Amino acid sequence: MLWSENPENEIIDMNVISDEICEHIKRYRGYTDLKTVLCEFIMQTGVRCSVSEINNELKKLEESGKILVQRNPALTKTQKPSQFWSFANGQSVAVRGAL
Repeated sequence: MLWSENPENEIIDMNVISDEICEHIKRYRGYTDLKTVLCEFIMQTGVRCSVSEINNELKKLEESGKILVQRNPALTKTQKPSQFWSFANGQSVAVRGAL
């Protein structure tokens, strides 16, 4: 979604949020737990979109090479690279800015 609205009916440009997420992640040294990154990002910027929308932007940033992602487990049961953004069932995600 290119444009969405916040609870105050203000238009939110997800490209702006994507840029803000990328800049926020670059502040950390090394890989940082995604829970920490999300909590601090939301505390800094406020709730302007859903976590699922943030996860969609993170996926785009990963695909474009702007961020690096470590997942545990790194592979699925069928030995394919993991693609989750959740924290359930012993899964973890850490992110860092690309070099």
